[in-house]
Amino acid sequence: CPLTDSRLTAIDALNDIYSSGGTSFINAIHASISALEESDESHKKMIMLISDGEASVNSSTIQLAVTNGIVINTVYIGYSSSSAVLQDIAEKTGGEYFKATTAEELVNVCNEIAIRQKIDLTDRDNDGLPDVYEIRGMKTSNGATLYSDPGKTDTDGDGLLDGDEVEAEPFLHIIKAFDDAGASCDFNAYVFSMNSNPNNPDTEGDGINDGEDNRPTIKGFYSAEVDDIVTGELTIVSCTNYFIGHSFLVYRSFVDDTLDFTKLAGGYEYMTWDKMEPCVYEIGINEYVTIGSTFNSRGNEGIEPFESESELNDGDGGGIFFNREFAEEKNRYDKKYDANKPEKYKQRYGKNKAFSRLVTESQITEIIRYCGDNEYYNFVSNNCANVAATSWNMAFDKIEFISTLSPGSLKDEIGEKSGSFTFDMSEIVWE
Repeated sequence: CPLTDSRLTAIDALNDIYSSGGTSFINAIHASISALEESDESHKKMIMLISDGEASVNSSTIQLAVTNGIVINTVYIGYSSSSAVLQDIAEKTGGEYFKATTAEELVNVCNEIAIRQKIDLTDRDNDGLPDVYEIRGMKTSNGATLYSDPGKTDTDGDGLLDGDEVEAEPFLHIIKAFDDAGASCDFNAYVFSMNSNPNNPDTEGDGINDGEDNRPTIKGFYSAEVDDIVTGELTIVSCTNYFIGHSFLVYRSFVDDTLDFTKLAGGYEYMTWDKMEPCVYEIGINEYVTIGSTFNSRGNEGIEPFESESELNDGDGGGIFFNREFAEEKNRYDKKYDANKPEKYKQRYGKNKAFSRLVTESQITEIIRYCGDNEYYNFVSNNCANVAATSWNMAFDKIEFISTLSPGSLKDEIGEKSGSFTFDMSEIVWE
């Protein structure tokens, strides 16, 4: 059969082959050389010699291949350790020797040869990705095609080489395709493994530069402390400044994110502390938000109140709010802070005990879900201490705080924990 790019022609030729027993490397190589001599001189010439047995080959046959610029790659199919003759043929003609024991391994060998020997792997910028991949695109298993600049080692400027963001060795992947009628079929395709996007310095869009993010395709980053992907830090705070005190949670985000506060009673905008209706709340890296239950939002340091028509709330405007504690503190500061006597100023919730833990996205989501489902105030069953402690326990899936009747008892329990501290609002609210 002459050289052809027709799969059907090649299959027909293979079906015409008959075996009379024995193995002859010399005949196979000479027949292949003859076919290649008639081919286009501009193409690289290559023979793939596959055998499950041993045979001798003389030096003149090997030299004939070398003289004609023909590379011979050899594949031994069998369970013996190796084939010395096939190894020798490959070495002397500039080819490679492979071993395969299954049909799948043989397919992988053929694909590996095609990638490593038929593709120009020139990498002008030495970023670890051949230019041809960067220019023509690299398809990933999810169907996306990535491109990068063959003249830049770091296309997106995130501090990572393009070759660190995309693996230079593609792998065989089974892709399921569907026709217009909905019928499916599987086919093999070579795809690339993406560690991060070489065209986007923040692949996940969580505000963390890929060069600094140990999990660039996932929101957050891996923490060895909790052996999980974390998105922030949660603090439980309880104080006894006034008659009954107050308990609440503080979340510091490590990522750019949104929090679903649509089922809460309302809240206040970060830093301006203006009143906000329930919403999908945007939070940035190292920004804080408080979550707390209150019996009434009227008259608390002059912040704009919320009305409530809920029969569950013990006080008009009561419920669970976000950033209410920060808004109260800012209004108190604006009214009572004296620059000439700074030592006289006392924070509204200054006499507190606090405790912090790293949290995952699912944990902070569980806390917000619980607060949204229980958005009401009840002096006994859903007061501020109860909401703070119960939602904390649910998020971490263990009973860590049992003092839910009053802020004072919860404060004492928090203070007994190793690592407890006094939470200072000043750096967040006004400094």
